[in-house]
Amino acid sequence: MRRKLVAIGLAIVAPLMVAGFASGSADIQAPRTMHLTVAFEQATLVDAAPSGPSLGDQQVGSGVIRRNGSKVGDFALTCTVDAVGSGGHWGGTCNGWGKFADGYVTFGGETGGNDRHTFAVTGGTGSYRNARGQVHVTDLSQKKSRVVLELIP
Repeated sequence: MRRKLVAIGLAIVAPLMVAGFASGSADIQAPRTMHLTVAFEQATLVDAAPSGPSLGDQQVGSGVIRRNGSKVGDFALTCTVDAVGSGGHWGGTCNGWGKFADGYVTFGGETGGNDRHTFAVTGGTGSYRNARGQVHVTDLSQKKSRVVLELIP
């Protein structure tokens, strides 16, 4: 459960990383695809009773967004388990933000405890005030994920 929640958190961070590279104009003017990595620096897992995947379990975390090894921003996210099925299968909702020199990008969506996630870009501020699109996250470890951010105006 802990590993799955950490992976989910990383998936959320990815969209933020991509937004950090879309700079230079007042808003997003054309589609952009960014390839990034994200890494947690802080993470807290709350395992609500009963032990194991259960309603209300949460992950809260934050870390850095990198492109080609260089830091381009910071992120934070919260994921909450909101559905538990037979055999320990569960689903959850994640929401977060990414901070860059020229604004913020927000994202959110459903996750289900695997190592691949897709979230919606829900908005932004500054250079990202008209941002929308998707963020595709592939977890590489409990603390690191590869992110492909697809931004459109």
